[in-house]
Amino acid sequence: MYPDWLAPNVITLAGLIVPIIQLFTIAYFSPNFTGVLPNWVLFLNALSNFWYMTLDATDGKQARRTDNCSPLGQILDHNLDQFTQTCFMVGVLAMLQTGPNIWTILAFTPGVMSMHYSVEYRTHFTNFHQLVVGFLGSTEQLCIVISITLLGYFSEKSSDVYLTEVPIPGIDQKLKIRDFVLIFSLLGGLHYNIENIIMGYLAAKQKGYALACLFPYA
Repeated sequence: MYPDWLAPNVITLAGLIVPIIQLFTIAYFSPNFTGVLPNWVLFLNALSNFWYMTLDATDGKQARRTDNCSPLGQILDHNLDQFTQTCFMVGVLAMLQTGPNIWTILAFTPGVMSMHYSVEYRTHFTNFHQLVVGFLGSTEQLCIVISITLLGYFSEKSSDVYLTEVPIPGIDQKLKIRDFVLIFSLLGGLHYNIENIIMGYLAAKQKGYALACLFPYA
């Protein structure tokens, strides 16, 4: 796929290009997560996820194929992963018009931004990179985000489509599409993170150190 002379770290760094463009675009159009995004911005959000997902999945393959694996590459990969997840979090909040409500933002965090950290926590203590928990993994997470984003892109309402109320079968209640996304993100993310944390903690030889590693969650 890539020429032999292309360094894997260059691929890793290139994965940041579109997410950074996405971040600044969101900052311009919806700095408070309240504005309606143009359709093309939603396409940019979806492209950003796909761009990152593709390059993140292939930089390691390039490193192994060309025998260029290095500690620097691992540090770059995992740290830039988390930075990119922050860009995606901003994109989701702006797309769903959550506003600056801290509780709503925190509700989206388990399913959008903190999954990567829990994976690395588990990997650190088990020495096995387990990405899938149940039916949900990092690739599935990004594909879900892309699918939801494209719903707005193809809608005449753009990001206002997520404010559409949908009846709940069996009860006389309606929820916005945004609320369904929030509930799925919260419950799916909590399950994913909690299982990773428990498995990592149980595998840790020094339990106090394992607890200290959870400080970023506090």
